[in-house]
Amino acid sequence: MRAVLAVVVAAVPFVVQIPSAVAGTGFGVVPNFPSNVTVGQLGLPATLQIVNISTPPENGGNITLNSIKLVPACGKTTFTAVGDCPAASADPAVFLISPTGAGESGTACAGRSLTITISNLLTGQVAFTPIGGPLVLGPPGSATAVCRIDFTFNVLKLPSKPFGRATPTAIQTAQLGSAKATSAVNGATSTSFGSSLTTVTSAQLPLLALATPTAQVGGSIADTATVAPPILPLPLPTGTITFRLFGPKNATCAGTPIFTSIKTVAGSGSYTSDAFTVTAAGTYRFTAAYSGDAVQAAAVTACADPSGKVTVTLPHGPLG
Repeated sequence: MRAVLAVVVAAVPFVVQIPSAVAGTGFGVVPNFPSNVTVGQLGLPATLQIVNISTPPENGGNITLNSIKLVPACGKTTFTAVGDCPAASADPAVFLISPTGAGESGTACAGRSLTITISNLLTGQVAFTPIGGPLVLGPPGSATAVCRIDFTFNVLKLPSKPFGRATPTAIQTAQLGSAKATSAVNGATSTSFGSSLTTVTSAQLPLLALATPTAQVGGSIADTATVAPPILPLPLPTGTITFRLFGPKNATCAGTPIFTSIKTVAGSGSYTSDAFTVTAAGTYRFTAAYSGDAVQAAAVTACADPSGKVTVTLPHGPLG
């Protein structure tokens, strides 16, 4: 996983790759999500880490965290003063964050429970609210200088606002963590924010096809493709299925098909192509290609799949 940490001291940004000593009150915020996830995965673990890296004279005391926030999916890591995602780059429906979090054992917030609620509907930003009062981090280097909050999330769909690399079935998105804190030494308030990146891969629904196995010249043939139901709570599949038929003496389904039929997908189930009247004997082959949608990955049946093969004979008997 790749993480970028930004530290802000007295509201003036200071961007570094790792926690860095800077003059005054400072702390780092780093969200840690899995590097790769798949649409449909549930209850995946994630953390939000906050560490006190204040320097003299503020490094001699505690800092109190006044607010802790996280944007689960964003197409940019251009931070604002509150560490939120620009509205035009927000992707609020990609991840569903658990309603509660817990301080990790061995850190300053061990045993503390937090509620996690939406703080910005437009960007999907969530706020972590400690039950029983604010969290406090000890001086830098101490056993209580780090708080790590554990929570889980569900993967609901592919991102629609790619952060970086993107393919038809995998898109990268960013997580933005932010916090505000007050120094116990002089009461100075500072903010900090940081990010991590996750690649989301679309779910793969099985696509099964069964063509008319045999027919005679002058008869009709068709192909039926079945789209499997998704894993709940994912939505039902949408998109299209494109049926292609390749004629005799084309065992590799190369070139232009002799017949194409497109059907709209509205949920899981079976979809049948339009019928095609065969005028010559031989072996025909159907392929079925599902387009995929915002959640499900595209899929296609192979030319060599026996279930897509149709044997057409002359009316007086089979070919020799």
